Amino acid sequence: MTAVDSGAKASEWLNAVLDSSGLSFASRAQYLLVNSSTIRHFMSVLALDGVWCSESELTVRFRPNLVISGVPPFQEETWQRIKIDHVFFRCVGTCSRCRVICVDPETGNMDNRLLTALRKVHDYKLTFGIYLAAETSIDQLKISVGDAVEVIDYKQLRH
Repeated sequence: MTAVDSGAKASEWLNAVLDSSGLSFASRAQYLLVNSSTIRHFMSVLALDGVWCSESELTVRFRPNLVISGVPPFQEETWQRIKIDHVFFRCVGTCSRCRVICVDPETGNMDNRLLTALRKVHDYKLTFGIYLAAETSIDQLKISVGDAVEVIDYKQLRH
């Protein structure tokens, strides 16, 4: 992952405002994958609470860089390794969610019912989507819309 150095003045200001120094990123991995059928399932839970969001609006709110389809809701959470076209990815965990998903990107209005509904979906866990780390070298890392997703390994069940 790369970052842009905005200069010493910007760095000094950020260090003072944030009371910390150094470069850091919030994400646990390079990629965030969501499943369109999981989004549609979440839409049905929201509808029971009187909240209507389109699939495309929810997708934007969850901010993924990979969206897949063709598998049942939440199946992505059982994966350990996948392959998209010729690129291998390791699944490194689920994405914890905060109040940002409650903000309507068009209006800026906040609706906390999205977090309440998300708790219902996951036994009070606030997670949605999975983080992926590429196992393929950066010069060979090219995937496209419509590429097949193949599950290589599943997570081990805990007893």
